Amino acid sequence: MCHCDPVFNEFCWSDLASKKTNNITKDAGVYAIRIRQRNNSIENVILNTINLFQKSNWEPLLSHISNRMDRLRNIKKCPIIYLGAAPSGLRNRYKDLCGRRHTVFFPILALLLDDWKLDFGWHKTNEALKNEIKLKEQYYQIHRFYPALVYR
Repeated sequence: MCHCDPVFNEFCWSDLASKKTNNITKDAGVYAIRIRQRNNSIENVILNTINLFQKSNWEPLLSHISNRMDRLRNIKKCPIIYLGAAPSGLRNRYKDLCGRRHTVFFPILALLLDDWKLDFGWHKTNEALKNEIKLKEQYYQIHRFYPALVYR
């Protein structure tokens, strides 16, 4: 439970890792990622992920991943860790989330590899960008910071 829960009352939530792409609407909307269950400390998550990818010896990749992993340190008690807009469709944005095209791909992957349980939530709206801004403002008004993985 969090003080910001009412902000997300209209969202449809399901397990991020087991969500089938075809079960997500093609409509425009806003989406969020929340923690359902935590596991190891954030420092261990970061260390394990960096160690895994260091085996590649691919410096540009390691630099990119390291930059993204630092965002995990912003995770606090609130389970909402990301908010985004999907003006071109929620299904398309979910597909983006599963690859490097999405800014939080590596942090989300790191949490999942460490057995954290995450939910993907969405709300259909034709004004995705406007609603994303509104959600972030509401979130900020409650917490005085933005979701952990939102880069500002």
